Amino acid sequence: MANGLVPAADFEAAIAHLALQSSFAPSSSCATQASRSAAAPSKSSAARPAASGSRASIDCLGPTLPTELLLLVASHLGTSSDHHAWRASTSSDAEAYRTLLSLSASSCALHKLLAPQVWPRVVLEHPLRLSTLLWVLSYYSRMPQGRLRNPAAHIRSLALRYPRHLPAVNQTALRALLSVCAPERFVQLEWEAEEEPEAPTLRLLLPPAVRSLADAAQKAARAAVTSEQSAAVRTWERSDRPGSYPINGSAQVLAADAALDEPTSCIERLSLSCGIFWPGHPYLSWFRAVRHLRLIDYDGHLLLPHLPPLLLALRAPLLSLSMSSSKTAVLHSDTLINAGCWKALEKLDIYAVTPEPPLDKALASCRHTLSDLRLVLDVSGAFTNYDALWTSLTTAWRFDRVGDAQDSGAPEAVFPALRNLQVDPFPQQHTAPSFTDFVRACPNLETINGQDAVTLRLKGLELVDPDHITGALAF
Repeated sequence: MANGLVPAADFEAAIAHLALQSSFAPSSSCATQASRSAAAPSKSSAARPAASGSRASIDCLGPTLPTELLLLVASHLGTSSDHHAWRASTSSDAEAYRTLLSLSASSCALHKLLAPQVWPRVVLEHPLRLSTLLWVLSYYSRMPQGRLRNPAAHIRSLALRYPRHLPAVNQTALRALLSVCAPERFVQLEWEAEEEPEAPTLRLLLPPAVRSLADAAQKAARAAVTSEQSAAVRTWERSDRPGSYPINGSAQVLAADAALDEPTSCIERLSLSCGIFWPGHPYLSWFRAVRHLRLIDYDGHLLLPHLPPLLLALRAPLLSLSMSSSKTAVLHSDTLINAGCWKALEKLDIYAVTPEPPLDKALASCRHTLSDLRLVLDVSGAFTNYDALWTSLTTAWRFDRVGDAQDSGAPEAVFPALRNLQVDPFPQQHTAPSFTDFVRACPNLETINGQDAVTLRLKGLELVDPDHITGALAF
């Protein structure tokens, strides 16, 4: 170990040694030296290449080691004492993560090896963190070209989580960050802040090939709206083309208008407020590759009555949906059900939803793929609908279209993929007696409200926790 750094030639050998001997502890001198150099790497050491006679001078084309082993190496090499070291994202082992980040700045070889492991996800929980991140990235932009790759190119996930008491989002600084990133590599976006993203911010999340198309579509939509000089024309558009224009008059992008061969954003996971998602932002409508959607709370009476345009413009059905708002009535929309928006759902977490039809039809449409289901139902004393929901789901195969699998006769497993079920209020014998039949129709069910499903079947579901009364069953 020279100058307190780990030669790249010995790096994989050290990992193999650590993997075989979990109780391995480095000598006190080596650990102290490694910790000191990892905690406070100088600017000269960060830019100094490895010795020419070492294998460390060989360029590393990308990460070749699992993240778990890298974290293990970092935990044994030493713990950083520099509390000002920048953390690009969160980690279950913060100290080991900080040591990894310091090691990646200690030599060119280690930077090329570790940077893809420590920079894929950026979490911004305070405005100061955004400023610090911009300062770090500006260091790389001032370096000679070709010396080290800007780590912003490794960012694949951006999470902005500002509590309500924090000031507004500095979207100018955020756009400065996005301008040095590679938008074609983004796969996840979380926006949990009181302030909504501005149009230029969403535009930078689109690949360059998509931005020009989105700009042209937005310009054409504005021209179409402003060209409506006659009240008769506006009346014809709203009467003969229902759903073409929402209540605020801005043009929607429907599935019929979206060409499937057009490029789109690469973002697959989207988490944001209903207030942003529902109105149909002109740039948000190009996020058509979304497969995992999470919508956080919003006042439903302030939302427009039409359906979200993006749900109808997605290239493929959603794989997971999580909603906690008063607009959960999307599961009662025949338009979305018939369009197959829910047919591929694997995980569904929804709060709160009423048990009236066609909720049963929406759940039945994904019965072949649904593995995790969490339903918080707004019963409000209407236990007839509550029991009818489980009765209908027990025979959900009736909703299969002609030609689908299991279209003749009752199958042995109505929900063959269902593994975990959480339901509130918990069905009782006097509120939803048909729930036991539904459980029997799910032979692969493993847990019900966190309890072992096999044990519940043996005890009798109607006798489970009879003294526990939920809020919906207060009688």
